Amino acid sequence: MMTCSKISELVASGRIDELGFFKRAELKMHYLMCKHCRGYAIQINALGLEVRRMVGVQEPTAEQMQILEQQICDKICGGHD
Repeated sequence: MMTCSKISELVASGRIDELGFFKRAELKMHYLMCKHCRGYAIQINALGLEVRRMVGVQEPTAEQMQILEQQICDKICGGHD
């Protein structure tokens, strides 16, 4: 069975699509049992979608990255510093 650290590494790296059938099934089994990894994967996927939506296919400017970083921090921290 995959460990939580291995799952988080795969999710953060975006390499889940490279997994074979059995490893992907093992990952899904882990998600069924581990709400923390499942939640982490949902958050990472949501962040990726938001970044792609915000910047499109162009390279983001420093200002866009700063705005995005603040928006992410606001959502994660609930607006608290």
